Amino acid sequence: MQVAGLLRAGVARLRAAGVPDAERNAEWLLGAVLGLNRGRLYIAAGDAVPVASQRCFESWCARRSRREPLQYILGSQPFRTCTLRVDSRVLIPRPETERVVDLCLSLHHSGPIVDLGTGSGAIAIALGVERPSDDVFGTDISAPALSLARENARSAGVQRACFVHGDLFEPLGAHVRECSLVVCNPPYVATSDLEDLAPEVRDWEPRIALDGGPDGLDFYRRLAPEAARVMCGGAWIVVEIGRGQGPAVQELFEVTLAFAESVTIRDLSGIERGLGLRRKD
Repeated sequence: MQVAGLLRAGVARLRAAGVPDAERNAEWLLGAVLGLNRGRLYIAAGDAVPVASQRCFESWCARRSRREPLQYILGSQPFRTCTLRVDSRVLIPRPETERVVDLCLSLHHSGPIVDLGTGSGAIAIALGVERPSDDVFGTDISAPALSLARENARSAGVQRACFVHGDLFEPLGAHVRECSLVVCNPPYVATSDLEDLAPEVRDWEPRIALDGGPDGLDFYRRLAPEAARVMCGGAWIVVEIGRGQGPAVQELFEVTLAFAESVTIRDLSGIERGLGLRRKD
C-alpha cells in the first residue's frame, strides 16, 4: 500500500472511533512510523510502505481508536525545551504546567527546590535545565513514576536533580531541612467531574494524579500544614490549580502560613492555572 492510501485508511478508522482531529492524529502516527515530518509525509504520498511499517501503523491506529492517548502510543511529550518519555505510569505534561514553570522561574529564591508529586519529572527537569545551579528534589508515592522521572532527567542532562520515593516531604529526610521553593501540580479534579473528562484522560491517565476528592481540594488540605514545617522565611510555594480554585486554595494555605505576597498566572484561555505564595520573612 502507498503512503496516501494508508493515511486515508487510518483517518477513516480514527474518525469512525470518534477520535478528535483524526486527520492530524493519523499524520502523527504514520509520520512516527516512517520517520517523516508532516510535509515529507505528503511528498512521499506515492511511495510504497513496507509491510512491517503498515502493521505497526495499523496497530497504533487500533490503540488510538480505543482512545489511548497519542502521547502514550508515541512514548513522548514535548515540555518546554525537553522531550519527555511518557507512558501510563504518569500524567501527560500539559501546556498549563509549563506556565507553572514560568512562574517558578520568575521568582527570586535561593536554596533547594522541591517538586511534590513529580510524576514524569516534568517540572523538576524543566527547572533543572533552566536553573542548572539549583538543587532540585522530586518526590512521588509511585515508584514506577519515579523510575521514569529519573530516566527523563538523565536524557535531559540534568545533573542536580534527585528523585525520592514517598509521600509529600517525608522521603526527603536529611536531604532538605528547609526549602526556598516548593512546587506542586496536585490532583485537583473533583471526583464527581472525573466521568466528564475526555476518554483519553478518564480511562488512561493515572487516577491518583487526577482525583482531588469531593471538591478537588483534598491534596491542598494535606499540603498546607506539611509545607509550613519545611518552608523557610521568604520561601515560595507554587501550585497548579483548577478553574476557579484560586481563592479557596489560598485560604487553605493562609490557615497555616503567613504570607507576604501572592501571584497568579493564567493559561492561554485566561483561566487562572497557577498560584504562588511567599512566606513572610
